[in-house]
Amino acid sequence: MKNSARSWPPSAPRSHEGYHWLYVLSGRLRVVLGDRDLVFSTGEVAEYDTNLPHWFGNADDLPVEFLSILGPQGERIHLRAATAPAEQNSSNYPRAISTKRLKCS
Repeated sequence: MKNSARSWPPSAPRSHEGYHWLYVLSGRLRVVLGDRDLVFSTGEVAEYDTNLPHWFGNADDLPVEFLSILGPQGERIHLRAATAPAEQNSSNYPRAISTKRLKCS
């Protein structure tokens, strides 16, 4: 699910069964996980167990755009990137995936 937000008002953190992945496409995303308050920028990823009380929204007054993937408890996301040089890569898969990955648990 692709989301965009501008000035989300903070609400009480929620918890529920599942697992959540967030990838920031543009802007800055604020993620509150339990007692941790984190900010992710373009190209950064967060993944966490949704049993942990959480909230997310934009980190400032500017818009944020992000991908949101929810999955059943205990399953992990699998990402693949093509390894061939761009001129040899005829697939529609991304040629690179950001190596800056932050795991929050």
